[in-house]
Amino acid sequence: MRSWIRSGSLTTAQGLFLLVFFGAGGYGLYAGGVSYLEGTPLASPQVFIPLLAGLLFVVGSGRMLLKGLRGETDEGPSSPPEDAPWTVRSAWETNEISEEPADGSLAFFAVFWNLIAWPLAGYVFYDAVWQAADPEWGVLFVLLFPAAGLVLGWLAVKQVLHRQKFGVSTLVMETMPGRLGRRLRARLRTGVPPDSVPDDGFHVRLSCYHRYVRVTRDSDGGTDRDVKKDLKWRDETHMRGQSRADGTGTEVPISFEVPADLPPSPPYETEDRMLWELDASAELSGLDYEVSFEIPVFEPEDTAAESDGTPASEAEDVTRGAEEDSEDAGLQRERDAESQQDPYAQHEVGGDFSEPVSDGIRMEGRPGRGLTFSFAPARAKGMATLLTVLGLGMLVGGVFAFGASFLFGLLLVGFGGLVAYGAWQKWTYASTVAVDDGQIAVTRGPFGKGKPRRFPCSALEDVTVQARGRGGDTTYYTLALTLADAVVQGSKGSGAQLAKWMEQVGGKRASDVADQVQDEVETATQSVRVAGDLTNKQEADWIADRLLEAAEREASFH
Repeated sequence: MRSWIRSGSLTTAQGLFLLVFFGAGGYGLYAGGVSYLEGTPLASPQVFIPLLAGLLFVVGSGRMLLKGLRGETDEGPSSPPEDAPWTVRSAWETNEISEEPADGSLAFFAVFWNLIAWPLAGYVFYDAVWQAADPEWGVLFVLLFPAAGLVLGWLAVKQVLHRQKFGVSTLVMETMPGRLGRRLRARLRTGVPPDSVPDDGFHVRLSCYHRYVRVTRDSDGGTDRDVKKDLKWRDETHMRGQSRADGTGTEVPISFEVPADLPPSPPYETEDRMLWELDASAELSGLDYEVSFEIPVFEPEDTAAESDGTPASEAEDVTRGAEEDSEDAGLQRERDAESQQDPYAQHEVGGDFSEPVSDGIRMEGRPGRGLTFSFAPARAKGMATLLTVLGLGMLVGGVFAFGASFLFGLLLVGFGGLVAYGAWQKWTYASTVAVDDGQIAVTRGPFGKGKPRRFPCSALEDVTVQARGRGGDTTYYTLALTLADAVVQGSKGSGAQLAKWMEQVGGKRASDVADQVQDEVETATQSVRVAGDLTNKQEADWIADRLLEAAEREASFH
């Protein structure tokens, strides 16, 4: 709800929704007032709860209505300028992006929840347990509501304390905006005292999400809007901070290489959009430091400034294609040189490895020849434990549910079995990747006893590290080999046969199509998973680089 309040886009449906709450609050004030005037004590639930709920409903919904209506009086969004479309957002008008201030909605909701939950739980407990001759112990579940209120209250207090302790953080974009396929550099100005920065520095992450709103309809006909963020890509590192020139805090240099094959940011802050987010955190004594920014990441200037696609002659297309290939090669060399000369690389913490640092990962190798990485089972014990508890709980619950509903019990047992199988994989699956004698051998299975898959080292095109899941604040990465599919599966010959057959059946035009299909087949790749549940991104990148180097050495010997 906060998004449309900030953007000033109060729709008719949202306005009616708030009016219903405003009317319900007014009725609560009326009912409580009438009961009080009739002689009912103010402290009684018949007066206190309607008055309190009514006041909160009127104030809260009225506040949101006023914000939305004020936003609707503003002029509509202007067309984004062609040379700087990101500037249509006020937060991106300059290269300094300030931390979004808290609008008080969390504090308001926490107060609202606690003022309702505690009196209601107290009244139910007093009436059904404390003074009852035969206590109804089942009503104690109502204590979950004030417990949730405590959590909400702590989050609201933490938000206030964080602002008081660290002030407002500012992200200074040195590359404004960030560009796909280029290096992004920025400096984060924080209020963290320089003498409080931990040895491992600040944990900095750059993430790309698909943000959207999922609307679900319940059995009563009502709708529920749930904001979702699907993670598409993430990179993370630890950076050392530097004392700010004015001595008031710490400045953190930030540098990431942005992939070229991801969607850019949209100019407008729509509900369904690609969201590029940069967040930083540090574990400090007392309250930890945390901050997050939505940043602009757009296409490279050379791509954004391309022509409108007006058809040209065949000769012009060939000339332009050659020029673009030359420009692309020059840009790639420029990016490679830029990555090698990154001035912020010296501030990275823990980037140099001589061996794996995570539990359950071992490396073996001979100088100049051969390399083996072993990944033990049960490296993600927290996730494995959670899946085990959930799976067993569903299985046991499904068995008891058979008596009430066979279908429901069957579904519960089925889902429980799938979750339990996932837990079994987490606890038992191990893997090994070995580069030796001109081959890459990948073995995965329970306790590492699977059948090896072997590929020639010359088929290896890349070793990728991709974010595949999240658990709390932990990101789980997967290590995979990218292999030339034609070399591994011998599809080049089948593509040539297809071209010859289509030429015989359909003539020259069909043969041209077949040649295109053959080229696509020959350049296709396949991904072979090596290991999952990697939580140290820098270590995973280091392992990927070592595997690539070992495969290149072995390929040169054979």
